[in-house]
Amino acid sequence: MKKIRLFILGIAVITKITAQEFTNLSEFKKIESQIIKVDTLEFIKVSGEKGTQFYFDREDFNVSKYDKVTIELKELYEFNENISISGIIYLNFKVNGENIFLKQNKYILIKFPNENLTNKELYTSNGEFEKFNWIKEKQIDTLFSIHRGGGIFVQTIIKKDSVQYYKNENLKSVGFETYADFANLSKNDRKIDKEKSSVALIKNLGWIKVEKIN
Repeated sequence: MKKIRLFILGIAVITKITAQEFTNLSEFKKIESQIIKVDTLEFIKVSGEKGTQFYFDREDFNVSKYDKVTIELKELYEFNENISISGIIYLNFKVNGENIFLKQNKYILIKFPNENLTNKELYTSNGEFEKFNWIKEKQIDTLFSIHRGGGIFVQTIIKKDSVQYYKNENLKSVGFETYADFANLSKNDRKIDKEKSSVALIKNLGWIKVEKIN
């Protein structure tokens, strides 16, 4: 995947945790952490037990070349239909028991299971369990399949307001605006393809929430 330096600007919107959310979040105390050890030097995809996927690139973190990284992941997707939350995860990275952090202007690319992030909002936490507020994360980037020649499309991180530009470039290059049109995908396959392109780009690690827009 082509690496693009990302700059995301926006005003933080903070909301407090609700009683209903707390009831569900209390379930986290019953969920065992998934511990994943990573010593690869390569860009890799990591999958959680409940379908969360994220991409680890050692170069995005303030770590040395051969540090062994330990990832902690928790996933909670079973929420009452009466509330707007569709998923919350906890994601953290450590080396030798100490938290490590992303470099400036670097992000974790996360895919949530069966989640199209259209009409969804993303929040991260700024505190400890039971004592934090939610900070809204403004998402201005997306994945888009760009034709690179010879009928080959590559999913690339681009700005959302650049989608039409790349559609026009695809049209000039291969005669179709999108990979779905090029491959003549069925309605169901188009839905799957859209979900695969629906990702979150997160700077703040820890608690991450997906919430439906009312």
